[in-house]
Amino acid sequence: MPAFTHPFDYLVASATRNPSGIAISTVDVDMTFAELLDTSLRFAALLRERGVMPGDVVGVRAPALVELSLAFAIFHEAAVGTNVPVGYLEAGGSAIDWVVSLAPLETFPAERQIILDAATMERVATLSLGNEMIPYPSDDAVCRLPFSSGTTGRPKPVPLTIDTLVDRCIDRRGQWMPAQPYFCHLGLSTGLTFMTFYAHVILGETHISPGEGAQVLEQVQRHNVACLLASPHQLSVLLTSVRASTATFPALKTIMSAGAALPDFLGQQLMRRFDAQLVVTFASTEAGSTAIRLGPDSTDGLAGQVIAGVEVAAFDEAGVRLPDGVQGLIGVRRARAPQSYFDEPEATARAFREGYFFSGDLGHVEGDRLYLAGRQSEIINAAGIKVDPARVEAAAYAFDGVREAAAFGFVDSRGLESIALVFVSDASVAVNDLMSHLRSRLGESTPTRVARVDSIPRNHMGKVNRDELARLFSSRVDIP
Repeated sequence: MPAFTHPFDYLVASATRNPSGIAISTVDVDMTFAELLDTSLRFAALLRERGVMPGDVVGVRAPALVELSLAFAIFHEAAVGTNVPVGYLEAGGSAIDWVVSLAPLETFPAERQIILDAATMERVATLSLGNEMIPYPSDDAVCRLPFSSGTTGRPKPVPLTIDTLVDRCIDRRGQWMPAQPYFCHLGLSTGLTFMTFYAHVILGETHISPGEGAQVLEQVQRHNVACLLASPHQLSVLLTSVRASTATFPALKTIMSAGAALPDFLGQQLMRRFDAQLVVTFASTEAGSTAIRLGPDSTDGLAGQVIAGVEVAAFDEAGVRLPDGVQGLIGVRRARAPQSYFDEPEATARAFREGYFFSGDLGHVEGDRLYLAGRQSEIINAAGIKVDPARVEAAAYAFDGVREAAAFGFVDSRGLESIALVFVSDASVAVNDLMSHLRSRLGESTPTRVARVDSIPRNHMGKVNRDELARLFSSRVDIP
């Protein structure tokens, strides 16, 4: 047997210490540690019966209780678990060997699908719990594949080894889980949510699986949540819900924003409504937490103070490290971090070089402080004018009544890249008035096309899908 701890053993330990403790709490039902262990063992037996082998990548699309139970079942079989991102298989992604889901996927081989229909679930209930756990060969064996955000291009699988999970979920959980009860609202498709769940199992704490809208506020109250982590979009939705409520949240001491840039105005509104400290994080699935900023002020693009144990630097296009204060491509390096994508050699060559991960962010470093100037792939080049869409969005958010905004480049009828903005608001916001406001703030960087929309397309991390918006405009699809 290996000297390192098998990922499944943490569940066994917590179920032994506190079998009746609540492991997972959803809006409708709770699952104890004993029940989680029992269900995971039964699903492990199903995987083995169907032919899943150690090292196989098993993608899951299922409700929270089922998916979280399957995560440990996959560990039990020394396989590799992941959530199947929407569009990944349809776009030709090939990393996944098996799919477990409620309904068949047309784009995946039928013989490699395990469909959780009534007959299968009845079979699961009869399976033996006596199968021995299969060991992983070493602590650098891949055991989990979260996916990158995929804001530009297809999401890419990031291999997490047992060693990396130990680093993120045990050694460094204090960096992103500063207080308990801790509630991650991001959703199961994100790497951070899985690591939150895994860390909660290690701690023997309850993992709260989020509902929707006002349900989340009820969960924050019911569980006396001390720290809430969510994306800016989710925080905006919560803020809208809480404005219509008289609820108070005396236990909530920290609100953490992750997944995308937090508009200053939204941060200020959150601090006014909740008596809680605001923590803004800059992180990636590939490199983990990189920098932290306290409070809503992102003056001059401040991302925050670089976390201890992380090395951040700016590089030019040739890969030469730049002095402090000089803008370039931001590279992040830390111990025990992934050094490649899984089954993506071309993407690996672009993003991982000499121990650094390059997310595509532009910025500079001053001492231990990181400043960002936008993502290289998202910078709009409109007739030679280079514009960071975040700057356009910040100007739109400053206009009273704008609830959401997204700026992006699109190819107009002349074949030239132009600046566009879509926004969500009620009917009281006049487009002409918003345009006048934007001109006064942005000058030559003012969008040439502005449209009100009912919603803005976002990915599983809550980030704006600028590619989708550009396709809508470039194909001349009308946006109401």
